[in-house]
Amino acid sequence: MLCPFATKKLELNGPASASATELLNRLAALYGLDWYYNSGTIFVSSHDETALKVIALGPVQFSDLAHALDDLGISDKRWPIRASDHGIALAGGPPDYLALVEQTFTALAKRPRDADVRVLRGSVAGAP
Repeated sequence: MLCPFATKKLELNGPASASATELLNRLAALYGLDWYYNSGTIFVSSHDETALKVIALGPVQFSDLAHALDDLGISDKRWPIRASDHGIALAGGPPDYLALVEQTFTALAKRPRDADVRVLRGSVAGAP
């Protein structure tokens, strides 16, 4: 779906040597947009679409989620994720960013847990 701003003609004044990040930041500020880059794709959404998500961490450690987001290149300093001491995390940002955070959390939550293995030595009652 095209954003309503996608059909407008853009005129920018400023240095021609601006980096892509600077250009995107200027466009976002000018038109009330948020942008997020991941894996070769630039996701653009209206600032009005920015949301907050509360994540009940359950068996997932916050440090595991934070490391996975960093390792996958999903983390963005503009939208830090915070955690409480009560097993809850709060993520905010544009919809595509939040979707990647939620997908990463879901993948971590589905990981098999380490099995509890016990080794018993000695004789078993009733064994010959």
